[in-house]
Amino acid sequence: MSENTTKKIVIVGAGPAGLLLAHNLIRRPNYEITIVERRSDPRQQPVQQTRSFPVSLQFRGRNALELVGIDITKKKGGVFLNAVELHNSKKRSKIIPKDPPNFSIDRNHIIMALLEDLEASQQRHATTTLNAIQFDSSLKRVDLDNRKIIVSVRNEESAIPFDHLVAADGSRSRIRKELSQMNKLIFQEKDIPDDYRTIHLSEVGLDSDKLHGWMFDDGSKIIAAPIHKGCVSGAFIFSKETDPFSNCQNPQDVLDFFAGLTPSIRSLITLQEATDLLQRPTASLVSVKCDRLHSDDGYVVLLGDSAHALSPSLGQGCNAALQDVQIFVQLLDLYQDDWTKVLPAYSNERLVDAHAVTELSDYSTPRSKWMKLEWVLRQILRSLFPLWLSALLLRPLPMDLLLDEKANLSYSQVLQESKWWLKRVKKTQQE
Repeated sequence: MSENTTKKIVIVGAGPAGLLLAHNLIRRPNYEITIVERRSDPRQQPVQQTRSFPVSLQFRGRNALELVGIDITKKKGGVFLNAVELHNSKKRSKIIPKDPPNFSIDRNHIIMALLEDLEASQQRHATTTLNAIQFDSSLKRVDLDNRKIIVSVRNEESAIPFDHLVAADGSRSRIRKELSQMNKLIFQEKDIPDDYRTIHLSEVGLDSDKLHGWMFDDGSKIIAAPIHKGCVSGAFIFSKETDPFSNCQNPQDVLDFFAGLTPSIRSLITLQEATDLLQRPTASLVSVKCDRLHSDDGYVVLLGDSAHALSPSLGQGCNAALQDVQIFVQLLDLYQDDWTKVLPAYSNERLVDAHAVTELSDYSTPRSKWMKLEWVLRQILRSLFPLWLSALLLRPLPMDLLLDEKANLSYSQVLQESKWWLKRVKKTQQE
């Protein structure tokens, strides 16, 4: 392929990573881009249906967006969270200040911001073509021999040719699985021992600048954050295969269930939310590690959850995905858009960090009662001590290192400095 030949790039997945890559490619000459997404266009949905869940967008993710001119903190929606508030059944709470503050935003608001800017960006960069964003399109199979994918739109199949294929299709990536079946890469998929349902809480009585958490006696928990005015959103997390709503027959049963957990949380569940909770599916989670982030024939690259799916408790899934794109684009600059060189270079540069962030995801969050208490105590003490004294007396936890914007450690560096904590968490999980 000559230097000026147009490259056909097909991106499967119109999430933050896929859309950010499209933004970057549009700014480069001689690309023809098609994006395929199985979900419907969120811009065409009622507001209530587009609410998803909060993303903690930290400096890694925000920096990647800013490189294409998107300051997500100035877009509609999102709020800076200055503290974590841990609630208990006696209506008392512990408030742990966060420095720096976390920026919380609905995942769909990130997608909407990227979609809105994408078409305007296309008009400014005429040398690259954005063919289409094909929503409601399910990937059926990958034909690497003929370099095309087969998608189904309203039960009709069509073929889309590509020179290079981008797998940004999430933790259950169809592309990753097909590459594995073709012996193009090897991956490990591990069940995370929690399931969850998205939950939306009334904002009445909840501070709008704090991340809120509840831990219940049965081991379940709720983590929720304000994502825009009038909406506190998050996840109700419970042990795998112990769905507490399986025995609920109607919305009143849901309200009674929350009342049994604690009256303070019951007061935040509206009748409409109880009705909606019964209809929402229970989601299961996996973590993923790959032996490379591209196919060995040089046609396919994996970004985001398709390459390194994480537990949401770490708050790094979206940040890591957006940083993947940033690093990939830097390599496009270095190798002058020669994808045959860029893809293996991307695996070589990013794989160590991809494995590191997956291990941090698996073992940063304590699961035993005593380690959970220790985690809370350490957070409280860090907030009480001056910064220099805290650094002297308390070893930083993985999350402290991940949020340290000044240090700007890579995921592999955070892993190295956190092994003392991860080993202890891993030991409790094995007992």
